[in-house]
Amino acid sequence: MTDQFTRTAPDGFGPLAALRRDFPGWHPWRSSAGRWWASRVSGRDKPSELPLDESVAWAMTVDGDDAAQLRKAIEAQEACAPP
Repeated sequence: MTDQFTRTAPDGFGPLAALRRDFPGWHPWRSSAGRWWASRVSGRDKPSELPLDESVAWAMTVDGDDAAQLRKAIEAQEACAPP
């Protein structure tokens, strides 16, 4: 059985579970509207100095239409402001 909003199977498989495993500094979820979101976990404040990358702005929360888009958004954030 799979939760209709999180799409995480009880055994920890599925796209949401994969995002959680691959990005432990983020809390991903799927909204009731079907959009995919992820927020940085507490304790990861915005760094005082960020690399200059005009294509990506540091964000506390990112979103995507699907798991693949959310993965790309998190990866862009990780590249923008490494831990």
